[in-house]
Amino acid sequence: MSKTHSLSQMGWNAFFQQQLSLEQWESFNIGRVTAQHRAHIEIMTESSVNQSMPMLANMTNLTVGDWILINQDNRFEQALERYSLFSRKSAGSKIGVQLIAANINTVFIYSLFIE
Repeated sequence: MSKTHSLSQMGWNAFFQQQLSLEQWESFNIGRVTAQHRAHIEIMTESSVNQSMPMLANMTNLTVGDWILINQDNRFEQALERYSLFSRKSAGSKIGVQLIAANINTVFIYSLFIE
């Protein structure tokens, strides 16, 4: 059996809470993106650990750490505003941004150079 977590254990705080109306709080499930793939995202909610959801045209550019609202049919409804975004320039000659993670407080980067 997978262990589930409360929203606060997953990083939910007042910044996100203030974005919701009482109706949204009562009507939608809240999920956090835990993995982003080409065709789907994986999300964690209070009741499920690795729920898969297909990437759809109406989804904004989601990344790991984003908070989303999920309707009663387990479909994406809305992404919440981010308070932070970790990104980089897209690789190669393509002009764009690659999203790495959102809504994070601390980043620790470790690099090992071997000669």
